[in-house]
Amino acid sequence: PSQWRAATTDRASRLQAAPLAQIGPPDEPMMRARFQAIAKSQYLDMPKAVEDYLLVRIGLRYDLVAPVIEALSGAVSGRELTVPVAREILEHQPELFDGREES
Repeated sequence: PSQWRAATTDRASRLQAAPLAQIGPPDEPMMRARFQAIAKSQYLDMPKAVEDYLLVRIGLRYDLVAPVIEALSGAVSGRELTVPVAREILEHQPELFDGREES
C-alpha cells in the first residue's frame, strides 16, 4: 500500500502507516477448520478419521474442500460418515480431485 498512488497527502500518509499482512498457503490446521466449517454448514458430522482421509486425498487444495464436503453431504443419505463410506462416495466423482492417487 505504501507504493500505491493516493489522491491526497492524507490518504498517502494513511497508506504509509497501514499494517501489512501476508497470507500464506493453506496448512493442515486451516484445512481441518475448513472441513469442519463446510461440514457444519451442510449439517454433516465430520469424524477426525474422515478429515485425515480427505487431507491425504485432496492435500492442501483449499478449492476442493467445499465441493468434496458438499458431495459427501449430498450422497451420505442418512448413513454415518466413515472413511469407507467417504471412499465409496468419492470414488465415483474423480472430477473433484487433482489426479492424485489415494494413499
